[in-house]
Amino acid sequence: MKIISLYNFDETKQNQIRSYGTYEYYKSINEAQIEDCDILIGNTKPELLKYGKNLKWVQLYSAGNDNYTEDDLPQDAVLTNASGTFGRTISEHLVLYTLALMRNMKHYALTQEEHKWEPIHKTQLIYGSTFVILGTGDLGAHYASAIKALGGYTIGVRKRSRDLVEGFDEMFTIDELDTLLPRADVVVMALPKHTSTNAVMGLKQLELMKKGSYLLNVGRGNAIDQDALIRVLEKNHFGGVHLDVYEEEPLDAKSKLWDFDNVVLTPHVSGTFANKETRRLFEELVLDNLERFSSGEELRNIVDFKIGYRQ
Repeated sequence: MKIISLYNFDETKQNQIRSYGTYEYYKSINEAQIEDCDILIGNTKPELLKYGKNLKWVQLYSAGNDNYTEDDLPQDAVLTNASGTFGRTISEHLVLYTLALMRNMKHYALTQEEHKWEPIHKTQLIYGSTFVILGTGDLGAHYASAIKALGGYTIGVRKRSRDLVEGFDEMFTIDELDTLLPRADVVVMALPKHTSTNAVMGLKQLELMKKGSYLLNVGRGNAIDQDALIRVLEKNHFGGVHLDVYEEEPLDAKSKLWDFDNVVLTPHVSGTFANKETRRLFEELVLDNLERFSSGEELRNIVDFKIGYRQ
């Protein structure tokens, strides 16, 4: 069995993988290299997958799989994603920027560069604030648990079920969102990309949020109508906004989003392999799925293209 990886495992993990078949690592692959591949670990261009005549399983190293369709895969091949890998690192990113917005950190970073002493005598606490969190999977649940530990009140929003998930005080479905937004001191977007999440935060929803509230998006850029967001920002409606994802990436250098004093932007870095824990979680998932695959057991994180967005 030939295993090709686009993720660079260390020597110990490579030897573990070799117990299941031959192992080859590439930074990128072409049509000839994938032709006799049985298992592919990593993300490649979807159009390349059709050249994998022997391809039986593709393990993505991303939690999102929105670039892939069922038609991209050879017949009977299975696609699995890395859901469960990034919840911890992205939730810590979110806690950081939640506090940064509430504590005016952008202002102080800029005034430090200018050697200015300009205190702002207005902050907001996580303690006692109400958080509406769109997306209650691995990421949303980790963030909700962290916020609860700091005294915040957490309301989860998911696609269908109202069953309570650990970390949340209340749970609602996405069609109830408009009734929840006026309650929120903070709205956090942790949604995957899907047609059902497109512009779920449009002009109406953004204006339903409290004046002075906070908005953070680390899910997918399509979930917020970016033009509507700029319009609402121009009215000075928000206490602060943090974006890590955008409708188009990289964000256009001419976008007005760069210029708002109360907006903090990062270049889609909240969920990466830049720490040991995230790498550990992903590598454990891969090795577990390799064992399951070799034993004929069901793999973890199989992408069901018919179901689509589930949270």
